[in-house]
Amino acid sequence: MPRAKVGARILIDADVNVEVGHHLQALGLNVVFAHDIEADVTDDRALLRWARRHKRILVCHDRHKDIRTKQFLMPEIYNHGGRILRIGGNPDQHPFLAVGKVLVHYVGWEQFFSASHGICTVHTDSIKKQGPEELYEFVHKRMKLDIDPVAALRERKRLPRRRRPVAPKASMPLL
Repeated sequence: MPRAKVGARILIDADVNVEVGHHLQALGLNVVFAHDIEADVTDDRALLRWARRHKRILVCHDRHKDIRTKQFLMPEIYNHGGRILRIGGNPDQHPFLAVGKVLVHYVGWEQFFSASHGICTVHTDSIKKQGPEELYEFVHKRMKLDIDPVAALRERKRLPRRRRPVAPKASMPLL
């Protein structure tokens, strides 16, 4: 198997099996582990910012399916840049399978990241690349983040005004 180019600098997220990082390191990639840096390993944005500052590709298993992560991570990549290589499949998959996915598509994701920012997802038989244009479409059209909040408030349906029932005044007994 050919050795990977030493120029590939990656940051292994905490959700990736440590063995994957060690195997990639043995194959010639410049690897740093999330637990070894000064960043919150539970915050994908913090890891992405660190990776961007140090010119590294963040390697993770995260599917970024929860809406809060998408609201913060996708605009971060679109507005400021960053590179995420997502290994498709279950985080508990065998480390050799994960390494295989990275290596099989090495040329594809390495060329993509040398020319652009974005997210590459590698599967056993395919690679999905999302550049700035796709991220823009996702962030601004699908999530509708470009809607003016004041206009949205003006356009909402007004509810009829409810009045509280007035309680009768209690009369004080005379002594």
